[in-house]
Amino acid sequence: MRNRNTVLKKVENIEGKLKQLKFCVQRGAELNEYLDALALAEEELSELKAFIEREPMSAEEMNPYL
Repeated sequence: MRNRNTVLKKVENIEGKLKQLKFCVQRGAELNEYLDALALAEEELSELKAFIEREPMSAEEMNPYL
């Protein structure tokens, strides 16, 4: 993967959002705050998926039986 650092940064962002969601649940935060954090996590995940799909595939990924 060419842009490994970018992918790892996005994964770290998602991990941070999940921790934020867990904290919201533990302290009994308002539903709107929880839903906002959830929407941001989903957006990060969507961006990560799109980024991975744009990466070129290696020969092993195209034909794993070589």
